[in-house]
Amino acid sequence: EQSGDQTTALEKKVKAFLEHWPIDRIKNLTIEDYHQANNQLSFIVQVDLFSPTENGLTMSNHYEIWQPLTLGKGPDYHNQIPYSWHRRFGDDLNIAFTKLKQEILNIIEATKQRDLKAIDQIAFNASLKWMIAFLYQDFSDPFIIPIVSEPNKKRIGYAEYVRKPLTEFLPILLDDKGEQAFFPYVEKLFAMVKKGYWDNKQKKQQTKELLDNVMTQQPLNRILFGAAGTGKTFHSMNHALSIIENKPLEVLEQENRTALKLRFDEYKAQGQIKF
Repeated sequence: EQSGDQTTALEKKVKAFLEHWPIDRIKNLTIEDYHQANNQLSFIVQVDLFSPTENGLTMSNHYEIWQPLTLGKGPDYHNQIPYSWHRRFGDDLNIAFTKLKQEILNIIEATKQRDLKAIDQIAFNASLKWMIAFLYQDFSDPFIIPIVSEPNKKRIGYAEYVRKPLTEFLPILLDDKGEQAFFPYVEKLFAMVKKGYWDNKQKKQQTKELLDNVMTQQPLNRILFGAAGTGKTFHSMNHALSIIENKPLEVLEQENRTALKLRFDEYKAQGQIKF
């Protein structure tokens, strides 16, 4: 919606952000300014909150350096309480943050130069990188619309462009604005992304409910289907116990996973389960 002065909600939000995070403040950014756990006023969270899907926040490890509720796990991360960070920045936290801050400044400088290729080549997380570029562009002559992921391209009707490099796609998206004002056009695209996201989420929920209904109607012969990584092996243990012990899945899901696994292994050893 627009107010009487024709300033859109997005334009007001961008203006407020830039007043709070001017470039001079970014030059003196501290790690505490950049990210703190449970602080939605920190810089990178504020950037993330511009996401058109309104899907809460990005996974914290995509922030490159973050203060986690639990430390980062896996070979890609370093940990030094209270922060975790990506190994590509090196072993030392202070040096890592200096490098990260320089990447942010490089994004802003490349944006000032209107250099899409330079922005694209910076290793920072893609969705956050392009949102930073969007926020710090010259809005008297804007050239970046931060819709960069393949799902979001599809949600705004540009499925044929999902494989096109962003350096070629973004000018097309801007050119299709035609005579429309910039912020209303971006808000319309953001609304399409949001609708597509929630429509897809609703379809997934409906599919889950349908599957749950089928399972309750077929208590013994059960087929778990889905793509790799969707939890078929994980959930098969509960279904096996549900059949043997004649317990509803809802009851088993409340039990401790270790206890369930012990009973599953006992039935397996007794030959009641073949897996």
